[in-house]
Amino acid sequence: SQPKVLTCIGCLIGKPYHPQKQYAISFISSLGLTKKPEWKSHVGGGERVNRAIDYIPFLLLPPPFYGRNLRPPSLFHLISNPENCILPNAVKRIEAQLLIQDRSYDHAESLLLSITNSPLARDTYLHLARLYNRTNRTAEALHTILKALNLCSSYEINCAKYHEEHGDILKDMDDFNAAEESYKLALNLDHKLPKTHQNLAVIYHIRGNYTSAEYHYKEAYKLDSSPPVLLDNMRKLQLRLFTVQENTCWRTDSSCSDSSIIS
Repeated sequence: SQPKVLTCIGCLIGKPYHPQKQYAISFISSLGLTKKPEWKSHVGGGERVNRAIDYIPFLLLPPPFYGRNLRPPSLFHLISNPENCILPNAVKRIEAQLLIQDRSYDHAESLLLSITNSPLARDTYLHLARLYNRTNRTAEALHTILKALNLCSSYEINCAKYHEEHGDILKDMDDFNAAEESYKLALNLDHKLPKTHQNLAVIYHIRGNYTSAEYHYKEAYKLDSSPPVLLDNMRKLQLRLFTVQENTCWRTDSSCSDSSIIS
């Protein structure tokens, strides 16, 4: 619960002129703590609240602090104290994620490589694989995501994102058959992955398996209707279905393809 779960924000706030400071402040704001007047002198407004949630993990404070009815200034001092950060490697991972967003890939890679032997190794490999794939180092990306998958069990729901990333890498390598299998494994673990549904739909759409493509586009849309690429591809699929007459390739896996799909 939120009363018992705070964040290791101090490690971030303590770095002057560092971009993480604003993310940390936004995270506090996103928890609603700044609604109280006494907090306003300690933290700023709610800029980038949505992005803050993506980058600042929920980390437990040491047990002695559980349940304390701390006034805002005391609480701010508590979470601003780096000594209370119990997962410094997590902070490195956060910093690496932010550096990737800023395209500081070399620095981000160094940070991630420094924590591959930590308890966070599996998630670190995931971020490394994403970095490598983003910088067109697909062979390294594939090798790295396989390291992460080797640390996964076949039934752990949290491993769905690793299969998803594996599928993304294979898809970028144009190995659609292997990518399809990875996406299916991801959805078997967690059916609520909009990007996985969307990418699987793209594979089926390109192949001409329009029935399966339509199904996964719709599933992706139910979960997240915002991506412009998704909406564009759905329109293209509907147009294709309306124009297909005698050719029944949309009912099968036949060699009917559509090269206009945005993957």
